Amino acid sequence: MSDDTAPEIARLQIEAWRALSPARKLALAFQMSDAVRALVEAGVRQRHPGETPEQTRYRVAVILYGEDLASRAYGLREPQA
Repeated sequence: MSDDTAPEIARLQIEAWRALSPARKLALAFQMSDAVRALVEAGVRQRHPGETPEQTRYRVAVILYGEDLASRAYGLREPQA
């Protein structure tokens, strides 16, 4: 439970989540994943504006999945800043 949420509100949230169908839960998970990826990508672009799309995708993968997996997937190493 979150420290910034009143216990009654937290209880209502949990009840609402439990009432969702599995398909709706999955759809929400995909939406949240897409939102996180978009925020990470925007942050990478802001910090490294001159990079190629491939470099940006690699940096996003490093943040989301770790350097080892990103390196194996993209065959790259993180560009030096």
